[in-house]
Amino acid sequence: MSSVALLAAKSATVRFGGLVAVKDLDLAVASGQVFGLIGPNGAGKTTIFNVLTGIYRPTSGDIKLEGQSIVGLAPHEIARRGVARTFQNIRLFGELSVLENVMAACHPRSRAGLWATMLRTARQQAEEKEQRDFALALLDRFGLAARRHAPAKTLSYGNQRRLEIARALATRPKALLLDEPAAGLNPQESLALMRQIRQLRDDFNLTIVLVEHNMRVVMGACERIHVVEQGQTIAVGSPDDIKRDPRVIAAYLGNH
Repeated sequence: MSSVALLAAKSATVRFGGLVAVKDLDLAVASGQVFGLIGPNGAGKTTIFNVLTGIYRPTSGDIKLEGQSIVGLAPHEIARRGVARTFQNIRLFGELSVLENVMAACHPRSRAGLWATMLRTARQQAEEKEQRDFALALLDRFGLAARRHAPAKTLSYGNQRRLEIARALATRPKALLLDEPAAGLNPQESLALMRQIRQLRDDFNLTIVLVEHNMRVVMGACERIHVVEQGQTIAVGSPDDIKRDPRVIAAYLGNH
């Protein structure tokens, strides 16, 4: 495994006026790892995700992807470089079909130009078929192929969560950031998700970063866990290390 982390934060601080949301964050996610980011409500987890994906720019410090700084890049530029994410609050195109939602995410990887698209050249049509087949394969994997023509807003909450992950995978990322993917899922669905996370990592050669409150999912899926409280790191280690850490127990696990 390379000594250079796939995704890393170095002394990253995020301030909103007088509020310090994240302070001097050092975070390193190795390539191919399933990495958990946990902490109590208000700990700064989603802010960290927003910094890693370019929605927020750190007030100070650096964010690197494969050893190269990505600070100042727009979210779509970071996505094009291989970082995809889902959101705590589902953000699907509700009026578009399930299939159209996934195919929309394929567009940034499109090689056909404007004229080829307008003229419907043979190359453009072949590329569109390839994207459609890939999108359908993703939907099939998540049990959504039968609903491919349905508007996304008509799916159940759990299926909307699955569709968001499928759409993120359609960008063919190197790193997939999942923001509370088990939220609203029942215990059986959460267990299935835990198993699926590692399978996705293996099948798609992914690095996965997971923000999640469901400790069963975190402990069962993650190989390394980073714990934050009030925007600062309080522990980093394996699931067994985190379970035993007195600071983590006091700040978070003791309440679960």
